[in-house]
Amino acid sequence: MTEATDIGDILKRHGKFRGKEVLEKSRKHMEPNEIDRFFVKIKEKSPLYWYPFYYLTYQFGCRVTETSIILKEDVSFETKQIIIRRVKKRNEEGGFAEKLYDIDDKLLGIISIALAYSEHYNKLDNPYLFPAQRKRKSRSAFPPRDLRLRRLEGFHAVSRRTAYQVFVDTCSEIEIPKKLAHPHTLRHTRATLMLADGIPAEQVQYFLGHENIKTTHGYLGMAMSMRSRYQESVDFGMGGI
Repeated sequence: MTEATDIGDILKRHGKFRGKEVLEKSRKHMEPNEIDRFFVKIKEKSPLYWYPFYYLTYQFGCRVTETSIILKEDVSFETKQIIIRRVKKRNEEGGFAEKLYDIDDKLLGIISIALAYSEHYNKLDNPYLFPAQRKRKSRSAFPPRDLRLRRLEGFHAVSRRTAYQVFVDTCSEIEIPKKLAHPHTLRHTRATLMLADGIPAEQVQYFLGHENIKTTHGYLGMAMSMRSRYQESVDFGMGGI
């Protein structure tokens, strides 16, 4: 009888097979070197808030809409915390469920970039952290916490369409595969890298707001393969950024 084989011995490390690089074609995430290249390139984009916009999107595994509806008042420099609204969850009043996260000095510094842009270039006192560049007319006003339509007293957050196009263009410039050129790839990447870093699936589920643990478990195969290929050489939790 042969001894049981450890799963790490089965998973193929990153390398070549018959002269070609081997990487799972069905992947939904960016590899660590790809996510690093993305953030290097996004820093060059104008307006300057695109870097903090996508850094927050990745850091908290946000959907683009969730990042765009962050308000300036949702960030506390005093307590080092931020509120993120999860658009697929509802609170008792029917609005978006709010989650409170701790943030460090590095992240506060990145958020400050967005605030500086908003204060210097946006003269409309737009309450959104990532405001639309100009005020658009709105037929109705909404209470401060009713953000279902991403409007607040006539003000607008940056549009999802604009954010999508910036992401696509950036991926094209750094030759990221076209199937990954969608902002939701950052959410997939965050989940994969967190699991590869050894964070328990239950914590990843809570962090990303997955309703069912099976959704989180769907990333485990890719995460285990990545861990085997890179071993301890990568800070999976942040993709090295």
